[in-house]
Amino acid sequence: MAQGPCIICHKPSFAAPLARRGLVIRDGDSTPVQLPPQYLCQHDFQELKGGRLLLGWCEVEECRRWGVAGTESPCGEFFA
Repeated sequence: MAQGPCIICHKPSFAAPLARRGLVIRDGDSTPVQLPPQYLCQHDFQELKGGRLLLGWCEVEECRRWGVAGTESPCGEFFA
């Protein structure tokens, strides 16, 4: 399986995606959404493990991506 870039800084990731890969959430109309993998570089992985990084998800259909919780996503909404 090809490994994607870090979802935070876009540098090469160093390991398999985090465990949430298969997680399914439901958006406002109860449509299941499978979350994409969470690839992280070593630095961001250590930040996450140390509690200094909190991942968020943008639920806007056109965006739907991971980012740093509380920051603005490309679509203008905030990662929750």
